Amino acid sequence: MNYTKEQLNVAKNILLSLISEDREIKHDWKGICYNAENHKLNNKTYVNFYNLISQMSNNWPKHSGYDAYPIQNDYAFYPWEGKNLELRIDLMKYIVSKIDILLGEMV
Repeated sequence: MNYTKEQLNVAKNILLSLISEDREIKHDWKGICYNAENHKLNNKTYVNFYNLISQMSNNWPKHSGYDAYPIQNDYAFYPWEGKNLELRIDLMKYIVSKIDILLGEMV
């Protein structure tokens, strides 16, 4: 994992905005990676969220076991509803905590 401090801060801010109650979801049928990749903050300092989420989610306790799709969706809900939303928020909080550790090591 080679991310600059600026990339980690951008990633953290995007994930925090997707965690918030007033999250900006461009496509509610898509997951974290797609919505983070297409977030308005991901422009000047690009972060590849498909790689970041794959790399940082592997020790998440609720991981599906499949790196490309760490969340096992409940197809009774859209990705940003019900249990699927709870899992996405939990995963994003987990990744934000890992980002905070990496940022602390960069001081």
